[in-house]
Amino acid sequence: MFLAADERTAAALDIALHPNGDVPAFIQATQRLMDECQLNMNGAHNEAARTGNFNGYNEARHDAREQVKLLAGLFAKQIVEAWQKRSAGHGA
Repeated sequence: MFLAADERTAAALDIALHPNGDVPAFIQATQRLMDECQLNMNGAHNEAARTGNFNGYNEARHDAREQVKLLAGLFAKQIVEAWQKRSAGHGA
């Protein structure tokens, strides 16, 4: 996703302005997800080391990737919705 660095570029290209910083809610949600994924991966790794069966580990890794993609999609949707509300408020 491309975000404009300044208001003029955002207006000219009709795209969202870069927030010039982290969105606290996004950081918190990401940290919670990463902590959960790390716990799952650690458990799957320990199980694989104990049994020699890496199927659970591969599934945990795949699930973590999918959860990250879903969260990124949710963030993108929220950014688009915020931009649409902002544009509507400016008469665009």
